[in-house]
Amino acid sequence: MKTTQKNQLLVSIQTIFEKTKNSELKPEVISSLKKELKVISKYLNCSSKEAMYFAIILNTNFSGESASFKDIFEHLNISAIELIQEFDYIEQLISRNYLIRKNGRSRHLDLHTNKYFIVHSKVSKAIMNGHDCPEFKTSTIDSTIDLLEKINDSIQHCIDDEITTEELRGEVEKLVFDYNDFSFIKSINAFNLSFEEYTFIYFIAWKQIIGTDSVVPNQFINAITETRRENVRFTQSLFNGLNPVISNNLVEYDNSGFLNDLEFQISDKTIKFLENDNIFISAATSKNNDAIKPDAIAGKELFYNDKENEQLSNLKELLKEEKFARLTERLKSKNLPTSLNVLLYGGPGTGKTESVLQLAKSSGREIIKIDISKTKSKWFGDSEKLIKNIFVKYADYAKKCDLAPILFFNEADAILSKRNTNHDSSTRQTENAIQNILLEELENFEGIFFATTNLAGNLDSAFERRFLFKIEFSNPILEQRKAIWESKMPHLSSNEYYQLSEKFELSGGQIDNIVRKYEIQTLLFEDEQVDFNKIIAFCDEEVKGFRQNSTSIGFNTKL
Repeated sequence: MKTTQKNQLLVSIQTIFEKTKNSELKPEVISSLKKELKVISKYLNCSSKEAMYFAIILNTNFSGESASFKDIFEHLNISAIELIQEFDYIEQLISRNYLIRKNGRSRHLDLHTNKYFIVHSKVSKAIMNGHDCPEFKTSTIDSTIDLLEKINDSIQHCIDDEITTEELRGEVEKLVFDYNDFSFIKSINAFNLSFEEYTFIYFIAWKQIIGTDSVVPNQFINAITETRRENVRFTQSLFNGLNPVISNNLVEYDNSGFLNDLEFQISDKTIKFLENDNIFISAATSKNNDAIKPDAIAGKELFYNDKENEQLSNLKELLKEEKFARLTERLKSKNLPTSLNVLLYGGPGTGKTESVLQLAKSSGREIIKIDISKTKSKWFGDSEKLIKNIFVKYADYAKKCDLAPILFFNEADAILSKRNTNHDSSTRQTENAIQNILLEELENFEGIFFATTNLAGNLDSAFERRFLFKIEFSNPILEQRKAIWESKMPHLSSNEYYQLSEKFELSGGQIDNIVRKYEIQTLLFEDEQVDFNKIIAFCDEEVKGFRQNSTSIGFNTKL
């Protein structure tokens, strides 16, 4: 297009806009614009009436506004009914991709009066740059899968800087509008989300459909936001749970404690919306990646005193599915809480953690082991959400399991200890808030919950009644220690077992450390037999090191 032709086109658009203002669509006004309308008609290959509405809408866009249905009939000084009678001309422009139709916020999404219009950015850019009118290739979209793929193709083009954010918005909004009769699109539209919000859901959904477990959406957020401020605002709204995709439980996130590490998945609710369109997320992408399968747990012989053995044997029997199902049914019939909450407490290395693992293995149950250190996020307010999200995800995952899995809070001293009554600092308030949320979740919990702690004497009284069973683990007595030594180092003599057991009151964990040191020594010095005196020296080091490093565990102590 030559410069003179470009100017002619722009002048024609301006003239049409000015002369049609308050024209009431009088025939003589339309007739007086015959020359200008012909310029636009030729450029777009459309009718004169279509050219007129195109010019009105584009001129409004040039002023920085979308042209609403009301803007158009007020500009022409006609009634809404009269414009509805003319609406086929606008529909023709939309069908050829020259215009993009967008919904307003009204619930009456089917009314013309709830629409507003923008000229496709490719067309407006072509006019401004003096280029020929662009051609739009059409592709067949027969299903939600086709639609999501198309949307994500557009997102990728924007990420790759092949199209602008404005162009992405135009393409996605048109697709969503044109195919809003698809069940999945209709379900998401019901939440009245913004462009950024619903596009985020479609982006995450497509990634999971093609097999991605979870998504770090940094590039996506950069693509759909035009300024750094918008980027931070959108990211923060996801992070703090205020974004509607999170608060409506359409998308959920895993958090490693740092903002840039947020990973997202669509929720079970969104998965069900997809299933209504016969799209199924494979088990591999919807499973809980933190769950430990019982077959993956190595069998291990543990040694208990009589009291521990009796309590754990009863618990092992209770975790058998037949017994557990009967217990749950019986408690439910009596309107009693059905959860099985168990606290294992005692000194370090006494076998608490390993006991939980072996109980999971023997009962054939998966175990979701939570690292409590991950709940102590450096981002204020996030720890509370993480605690709540743990229980939400457990409940969702339990529905997919044949047997109720075990939710396991290992070394939970930091969140089970007595609440701090001094609220002088925000940190202490956060700590107490975490504990209050945990108390609330345990009160309403349905499933199997285990927690271990080294400091039962510092257990908050409010937690005591939340645990149906509380099992104390003591340091092994002489006979237990002897049995542990014998199982770990079968090459020693009976007298050496006795000496080690009598001289050193070690826990099972400490004995494991010594055995590991022994194995390292024999590996490093293959020609030398590690003598018994060296094992004694290892024991001395273990006792000395334990006494020096023994500290209480709290929020300010590394777990």
